[in-house]
Amino acid sequence: MDKNRGFTLIELIITIAVLGIMTTMAAPSFTKIVAQKKLDISARNLSLIFSESRAKATALRRDITIKFECKTLPSAPCVDTSTTFYWLSNDPNIVLTGDKTDVQFSAVGLARRIKQINNPKYEEDNTQPEKIDAIVPMKFELCNSSLNESRTVVITKLGTVDVISAGTC
Repeated sequence: MDKNRGFTLIELIITIAVLGIMTTMAAPSFTKIVAQKKLDISARNLSLIFSESRAKATALRRDITIKFECKTLPSAPCVDTSTTFYWLSNDPNIVLTGDKTDVQFSAVGLARRIKQINNPKYEEDNTQPEKIDAIVPMKFELCNSSLNESRTVVITKLGTVDVISAGTC
């Protein structure tokens, strides 16, 4: 009697079960890899907007500003202009932590980040101003809270990206 060559039903069921178990084990790792890549892409996009702003400032010989907060109505999105760029995360899990002070590139490409703070020497009867300028470090940390991982982008005073490093939130 000639036996048909092929797989039995039991062999197929066992093979499918083993593949299902392997897929179940690999899915969380794949999800983490995708989230890490999104964080890396956000850090690269942030460094790209710094490079683009610096290049535009030197080419146009105008000050260019990068803003990290959009202060418009929810129905009206922030739109880049010839002198202002907005960087907002596309992923709700990735946020820019720390100080969100604007970055300004001068016409020669130098970067600065200045905010107004209360003057500790201010007194009402004094000639000192109530607010003074404070230089804010050019360090930007993007944090993915679901991964508890971060990417830090450091910008030099010349407006170039110095380093992008990985860390934890």
